Amino acid sequence: MLFLLGIYIVQEARVLLADIVVSEKVLNFGVLTRKMTKSLTVAVKNTSTSPFLGGVSIEKKWISASVKDLSLASEMESEITLTVDPSELIPGDYEAPVFFNDLMGSERAKVNVKFTVIEGKDEPILKIREDMVDFNEVERTVQPLGSFFLENIGSGILKGEVEFPDWIHGDTRFELHFTQNRPLYIRAYTSDFSPGEYTAEIKVTTNGGNKNLPVAIRIKPKADDPILAVEPKSVDFGTVNKGKKGRIKIKVVNKGKGRLSGTIAYPEWIEAEEEFKEVEKNREFLMVADTSRLPMGATKDVVKFTTTNSGMFDLPVKIFVKSKR
Repeated sequence: MLFLLGIYIVQEARVLLADIVVSEKVLNFGVLTRKMTKSLTVAVKNTSTSPFLGGVSIEKKWISASVKDLSLASEMESEITLTVDPSELIPGDYEAPVFFNDLMGSERAKVNVKFTVIEGKDEPILKIREDMVDFNEVERTVQPLGSFFLENIGSGILKGEVEFPDWIHGDTRFELHFTQNRPLYIRAYTSDFSPGEYTAEIKVTTNGGNKNLPVAIRIKPKADDPILAVEPKSVDFGTVNKGKKGRIKIKVVNKGKGRLSGTIAYPEWIEAEEEFKEVEKNREFLMVADTSRLPMGATKDVVKFTTTNSGMFDLPVKIFVKSKR
């Protein structure tokens, strides 16, 4: 039995170690416009006395192969078609490897694909100079101005539309002739924000490609804004018998100025007041945990505090329910 197993292992090793060669070391697709796809063929041959089992591995999405899996008997040759699609590439030179790997993922052969992308006669290409727009930190209600540059690095006329998050305003349509660029100015409206960090995306859709541009802003309270705090910062009802109720007091604290108002959302097993109004310093709440609504053992959840102008706070809560006996 061990002898047969040894033969099987040796045979498996021979499959993995089979030698293959590719007819081309470099596959040059030449000069392409972005609207033009092109296919070329390479021959892959197993030059060893053992069969080869493996596959084709490609890292770039603009290269595709006619097959994924590759099976070659000894001395067998197979033609594989490689296709490049430069439709989303900007003009320039490109090169990337295509790997022929065995079943263990080890490289046994490769061919380098290369080509050059050029502009067509009427082929606009969108470019946004910035990687993101950051409004940095501003006080609530301030309306900061930002911008980003749109470019047509192709040919023809680039026509596009811009979709903004609801708190950003700016021009929603644009046209750019070839080699033209322009800034697009945007303004953030922060009156409805609570203090905190906010991120979103600006979506640019054109006849020369689409881009999503991340945006970020950090809101701090105004000098006369209330600031929400909750004491304690977490709640533990401890161990409570099934059918009994756990009780604990918390405080909503205004660490800023003005008056603090908001709402509180509880898990279904906690009962308490659901809003607070005009808190100048602090207000105490009694929270009651109903164990009849809980399974045996530990339960963890959060109580959510939401204010009209001072942000949000999640209060972790936990309880352990045990049998009466």
